[in-house]
Amino acid sequence: MKRALLWLALGGVCLATSACGAANALDPVASAATKTAKVESARFHMDLTVGAFQITGDGVSDTATHSAQMAIDAGQYHADVVLDGTKDVLYARIPALTSFLPSGKQWVSVDLQKAGQQAGLNVSALFQQVGSQDPTQALQMLESVGDVQKVGTAQVGGVDTTEYSAQIDLQKVVAKYPGTGLDRYAKLLGSKTIPVEVWIGGDGLVRKVHEQGTHYDLTFLFSDFGAPVTVTLPPADQVADFSSLKGH
Repeated sequence: MKRALLWLALGGVCLATSACGAANALDPVASAATKTAKVESARFHMDLTVGAFQITGDGVSDTATHSAQMAIDAGQYHADVVLDGTKDVLYARIPALTSFLPSGKQWVSVDLQKAGQQAGLNVSALFQQVGSQDPTQALQMLESVGDVQKVGTAQVGGVDTTEYSAQIDLQKVVAKYPGTGLDRYAKLLGSKTIPVEVWIGGDGLVRKVHEQGTHYDLTFLFSDFGAPVTVTLPPADQVADFSSLKGH
């Protein structure tokens, strides 16, 4: 779960908007991460298992508005999440929590700048350096890899890919985003590197990322790069600020 939180901290919540920094052209994983982060739009799927707890998510990202939209399922619970990159605001609709909202409201909004301050993150600095709070920006962690080894080939979503194993160097990640507070989250992981498997298509784009730690199993799948996507913000009259939740 700690590792998942770091992905979300880097990505804003788990794809592709503006990239920051060039990767080593000799490193296929780092280069693919940089190229993928520049794609105008994409669809993504996430599978996360923490013990007996399973979470799945499907969504789209839009470079033009630096925004993303995702549907999340966790057992009997469902949530719709929208990231508005123009205002650094996250919207969430969770039917199981509707009774805690003011009458007539279905969505709750979270100011990511304020939430970041409470979590010890300098969200403004993080977004400025990363370029977006879009979930796929977590791919930029792959720009800080080492010990890259080719594993073999496989099809991912009907696309021929080459599989690589690598190690994400957390010290490089923290150094790349100074003053953001990410060093605190890196320390929580209790290790300096994170093993990762990456599948890259012939077009040089990342199609799949997988990690399996002691207490979690995390997979991201990416597809439909450059396809038209629509991120729809919730109606203003159905939104309540997070601070207005009953019992908050």
